[in-house]
This record gives sequence, structure tokens and C-alpha cells, in this order.
Amino acid sequence: MRRGGESFLAEIVSTSFADTSGQWRMVAYVTDITKRKRFEDELLRSLRQQEELNELKSTFVQMVSHEFRTPLAGIMGSAELLKKYMERLSPERRDEHLDTILSGVQRMVFMMEEILALGAMDSGQTNFSPSPVDLVAMCRAIQDQLHSIFPGQRIQLDFRDIPTCAMLDESLLHHILTNLLSNALKYSPATSPVHFSIFNTTKELCFRVTDFGIGIPESDRGRLFEAFFRGSNASHIQGTGIGMMIVKRCLDLHNGTIQIQSKPNQGSTFTVTIPLSQCIAEEKS
Repeated sequence: MRRGGESFLAEIVSTSFADTSGQWRMVAYVTDITKRKRFEDELLRSLRQQEELNELKSTFVQMVSHEFRTPLAGIMGSAELLKKYMERLSPERRDEHLDTILSGVQRMVFMMEEILALGAMDSGQTNFSPSPVDLVAMCRAIQDQLHSIFPGQRIQLDFRDIPTCAMLDESLLHHILTNLLSNALKYSPATSPVHFSIFNTTKELCFRVTDFGIGIPESDRGRLFEAFFRGSNASHIQGTGIGMMIVKRCLDLHNGTIQIQSKPNQGSTFTVTIPLSQCIAEEKS
């Protein structure tokens, strides 16, 4: 204990000896090792973090490799059939193979954009840069993009008295909406449309995505925004496990929130809210 009464970590080294009178005595050397122990703890923490990071990198590489393999296989298969049997295929069959190629390419582009976004966030290169955004045009463009990635599935849009132009970060908002909508399509039956609505409250701009798919088990919801986490009922469905983490990070930069309502095998509803003071709504549509 120091003079002021403060406890500290100490290392004690003692030795005994006989003095000139033949009596045995002991000498103890006390060293304050508080700083050293703190450094050791920080070093161990860094090593653990590095091990966890290496595990995450390994998991990420495996997931990405698997996710790219599926659309690549479809692209290669359709391209080979078109090359060998172009003249024999009916126009309808040709269109089917071209759609498969287009869908696969779009899917790979989407995954690459998410991976690049995650890399930029992890390196601290993502900033909140609001600019005027035409919400209706943006949402229709996202709808068209996802319809090409998920042919046969549909997104139903509903705009309720929303600002035609709002100050938002279009890139971040694009990541939020495409991830929520692509998840809804991915985890829903092909025959079931996904509902996407935008509306105002007195203080907030809201985006709501509702599907009627497999839902999220309650035990999984606490980990939904963790890197590479996949729901316990989603192992048979392709995915990288980074989309919801990107949604959360992009939403934090908007000072927004997200609420989740879900029941297994009945579907999910995700409601994103962004303060109107953040987006400075202009004229109404």
C-alpha cells in the first residue's frame, strides 16, 4: 500500500543472510508492477482481439467464396448452353438463360458493393454526407434492381405523404434499404410479395419493410446485427451475414433507429426511423 493508502500490485523478492554476529536476517525488495501488469493485460487483450479478427477473416473468406460460387455456376452454365445450342434454343429459352446470367451478375455486384462498404466502415472511411435525395425515384430504382436479382418476386411500394426531396446520405440509405428488402425477398416464398412503405410521423421519416417469410426466432434477435451471424432457421438459405450489421452502422450515422417485429414462419416487419430534423424535409408529394 502506498503512503496515501492506495493499494498497488507489487513484486517481492526476498533473500536471507547471516550477519557478522551470526544472526539470520532477511532483505525484501518490493517493486511496483502496476504499469507492467496493465501493459501485460493490454497485450493479452490485443492478442485475443487479433485471434478473433483472424477467425472472423477466415469465416468471411469462406462465406464470400461460397456466395460467389453459386451465381458463378449459374452464369457459366447458362453461357455454355447459349454457346453450344444458341441456334437450337427457342427465343423463350434464350431469354431464360440471359436472365440467369443477368441475375447472377447483379447478385455478384450487390455482394461486392456490400463487401466494399464494410471495408470502408471498418477503416473509418465512411462519413455522413447528406444531399438532396428524391426518395420516390430512389426507391423505384432499388425496386427495379432487386426485381432483376430476384426474378419472379415482387416489391409493392406504398408512399404516404412523403417529402419528394429530403437531405439524406443517399449511399448509406441505399445500403439500408437494399439490405432490408433483399433479405425480405430472400427469406420469403416466391409467391409472396414484400411490402415496402414510406411515411411520416410528426417527428420522423419512416421506412417499413414487411415480408411473410420464415421469420426470426426470438433467441436470434439479440445477435441480429453481429458480423457474419446467420439465424438458426436460415442455414439453408444463402447469405454472408454482414447485411444487417451494415444496416445498423449506416443507420447510426443518420441518428436513426430500427424496430423488429417477427414470428417464425409468419414473417417479419422492420421499421426504420430517421428524425425529420436530420433529413430536413422539403415539399410534399
